Amino acid sequence: MALGSVVLAVAMLGSAGLGVAAQPIPASALQVDAFTNRVWVVESGAGLQPGAFYVFLANGVLVVSQEGGKPAVGSWAEAADGLVMTEAGLSSKVDVLELKAARFRIRVNKPRGATEITFAPAIAPPAPPPPPPAPATQTQAAAAPAAPVAPVARGPLQSGYRCGADVYGVAFESGKAYITMPDGQLVVMDEITVKDAPASRRSFSNGTLTFVEDTSEPYTRVLFARTGLRPRPCTSMR
Repeated sequence: MALGSVVLAVAMLGSAGLGVAAQPIPASALQVDAFTNRVWVVESGAGLQPGAFYVFLANGVLVVSQEGGKPAVGSWAEAADGLVMTEAGLSSKVDVLELKAARFRIRVNKPRGATEITFAPAIAPPAPPPPPPAPATQTQAAAAPAAPVAPVARGPLQSGYRCGADVYGVAFESGKAYITMPDGQLVVMDEITVKDAPASRRSFSNGTLTFVEDTSEPYTRVLFARTGLRPRPCTSMR
């Protein structure tokens, strides 16, 4: 058989039966704060019990809990080409294949072969807020009595978020973040430029604290960091 025919036959066999391995998310685009400090449930994975819980803590600790067994503690870390996960003393390179609010999929490359694990969040992400009411028609506006205008003293309406050990009031507007500190003081932060940050992540800072507005999901996430530290997710107080 001619060499060209052999190459063509091999290519057809690979596309028909062998498939193509899923490509991992590049480390430069991986947002670890999207999966850390959340409880994930195993949906599928070779040799794993569906329903097992995985928690990737922000301090590098990995906690695994399966029904009928004691929780196991390992570790995880970021690497130049993905993640490294250590369980029972065995370290494995990990490729992140998919990372969304409602789905987290990884490939663990162990010496005996690779295993894909698909996770779902143990706690479903909050539903997006309802759309704003339709504007009143000209007739309705004319018939409705004018509402008294109250002076704005503390910026736009804020929502409460627990960031670390403290609770902050947070609101974002064009180019500004309005933050009510734990002591009640209002601080206005300007938007800053972060290299390689996607358009869905806007950062605001006063030089000491940084707040991030992340709109990459159907709902807005707020992240928080002090100087020199990586932004971590805040918890909504609603």
